[in-house]
Amino acid sequence: MKFEVTPELAEAIRMSRIESNIASKDLASHLNRSPAYISKLEKGEIKTIEEEELTSILNFIICDKDSFAEKLEAFADNLFLRYDPEEIERNQLWFENYDWVICKVPVPETLVDEINERMDAADVHIKDLSFLINANLELDESDRYNDSIPYNQWREKIIDGRVRNHYIKLKIDSAEITQLLDKETTAVSYLLVFVIVRFLLWMTEFPNSNMLTDEELLKISKETGKLLNKHKFFSIREKERLKRNTEMKKELNLLFSSDEQETTSFVQELISFVGIMGTLDVPRASKSLKSLNIALEWDAGFILKLLSLPFPEMDGVSFTNKKQLLQEIEDLIQKYKDMPATLKGLESYD
Repeated sequence: MKFEVTPELAEAIRMSRIESNIASKDLASHLNRSPAYISKLEKGEIKTIEEEELTSILNFIICDKDSFAEKLEAFADNLFLRYDPEEIERNQLWFENYDWVICKVPVPETLVDEINERMDAADVHIKDLSFLINANLELDESDRYNDSIPYNQWREKIIDGRVRNHYIKLKIDSAEITQLLDKETTAVSYLLVFVIVRFLLWMTEFPNSNMLTDEELLKISKETGKLLNKHKFFSIREKERLKRNTEMKKELNLLFSSDEQETTSFVQELISFVGIMGTLDVPRASKSLKSLNIALEWDAGFILKLLSLPFPEMDGVSFTNKKQLLQEIEDLIQKYKDMPATLKGLESYD
């Protein structure tokens, strides 16, 4: 597998190496490369890198972790610290492949037990499950029957010169599923567990359907995520999302519980403003506050970014233009709400 060396990847390698006090010449020696190669790599002048070499780099420069899964998570922390997580999810296919396909992580026994229980209850057989997984019914026929597309590798779906989403062509050996469910294997890729659960839900909830609607695909995607999260089986990306939301909520709690004079003044102004709005239109104010609370529960980080947009810079804009702006925002929300499930997320199987 070969990856594009993005500017973010190049910078994360450089910063991780420096933070670990590893000289570039030592990394070069480890890779049997020249110091000039490392310099070019960290400047983004090397355009692609083989998976084996990148894995070797990560193993060498992340010194304070034992397993590769821990090393990758530490490297990802460095990445998320410096760059917008949403941009990373959209543009770093190398990370998506490491997180979902390459890295092996321990699977909780409770999760394996629940999968076995669900399969027994629905009389689902491993052979039939692997057949449905490998049918790749969610892919376009042009991709499904294209032998040049490698299996089990996230790729960009490009339409009219633009990246529309990420997709993956699956090929899972039934023996891999058997070994996991028999607990002969305790650490596997996140992808393997995800597709087992996803297509098990497909077979149990839509037993007579070879093709599902976008709404049905979205439904089983959400249920898959909930089941995996319940057993605390996370991808690194999901861990980061949960951590980000938790930290954002902590910041909100600190904001509204702080005794600092400036914050207290702000809170008092906010309460006063809400009170005034309530006297003018109590039902509307209550509904708006409930909507804000729900929005924060959905994605606190995104909503806070939205609230921090420089609206005061529109000083002097007429009421009619403000109404038009609100209408355009509502239209955008409707657009993303109605977007097909295969385009709504970054991946076809998430």
